[in-house]
Amino acid sequence: MIRICITSALAVFLTGCAANGPTYREHQRSLQPVAPNSARLILYRTGDTMLGAGRAARVKIDGNAVGHVDSKGFAIFETPAGSRKIQTDLWDVPGSCSVSIDAVAGDTYYFEVAPLPGSLVAGIMAGVVGQMAEGASSNCSGSFGVTRAPASRARSDLQPLMLSK
Repeated sequence: MIRICITSALAVFLTGCAANGPTYREHQRSLQPVAPNSARLILYRTGDTMLGAGRAARVKIDGNAVGHVDSKGFAIFETPAGSRKIQTDLWDVPGSCSVSIDAVAGDTYYFEVAPLPGSLVAGIMAGVVGQMAEGASSNCSGSFGVTRAPASRARSDLQPLMLSK
């Protein structure tokens, strides 16, 4: 019985949240230039690992939830130029990860979102208490990390990914 429950839970987590919109290549053709006084933020998940594949990473800009990024997906956000804090988390898991930038009007910034294995291990071993303890020992905790990606690598990584809806 326990095996059936574990197998069912894994199936849900592994198949639940894959992006299903147009590919980046298709979507890129319809992108308008960045609005004046704004910067464009592109967040993506390559899906290179099955960790966290069944969950969408929530995206916050300056503390405000603005969307999410699915496994093998991307999301695009426009934000006013200036100092910005980009954060990823899950609404029901302790911890978050953030990166700050000084966004220049007209520029595009790329961020890779990836599962944090430490949080998964802590959660499996000790549940929510383990995840909270793991988060207390790190500036970047929770289920997903976010890092700024070089434009050349990001553009290549993005090509097969699909828009998170």
